[in-house]
Amino acid sequence: MGEPTGGAFIRERLDAFAVETRARRVILLDVSGYVIGAVGSREHDEIEATLGPLLTGIFASAREMAAMLGEPDLRAFFQLGAHSYIYTVFLPDRWLLVTVFDRQANLGLVRMLADHLSGELAGALAHLADVDESVHDLVRSAAFQEGVDLAIDQFFYDESAREGEQG
Repeated sequence: MGEPTGGAFIRERLDAFAVETRARRVILLDVSGYVIGAVGSREHDEIEATLGPLLTGIFASAREMAAMLGEPDLRAFFQLGAHSYIYTVFLPDRWLLVTVFDRQANLGLVRMLADHLSGELAGALAHLADVDESVHDLVRSAAFQEGVDLAIDQFFYDESAREGEQG
């Protein structure tokens, strides 16, 4: 019997990972920002498609900074907020596993299980990359680009500048 493949396997492993780590949200992305799968809290579902490109951009920036400082192979990135933590792991070739969690979760456990999960998903994701080239067509689509533009506009929105335009 070969390695497990397919969306059902990926979803099952993401679900189990979210439960084991007590994560609020787990998002699997390709490096272009396309959301492959997401599990957990659904409080931000409406903006998830726009979060994908931002999350991958942040990780790419962190990798570039690490390379400039002599670390050419950054594999994980941790962000600490007042209420939420974000742990992003680069899975071989072109995938990111993003885990959003709070103080109820344990960072060490999240890190250990994320490393384990990346190994489990490697075969299924390689198969997905071979089978579904339509992902790249979607990422190049006008709708996706509009979503990216909207996310950037919302991220850099300046209320005071907007009021000055109206007055």
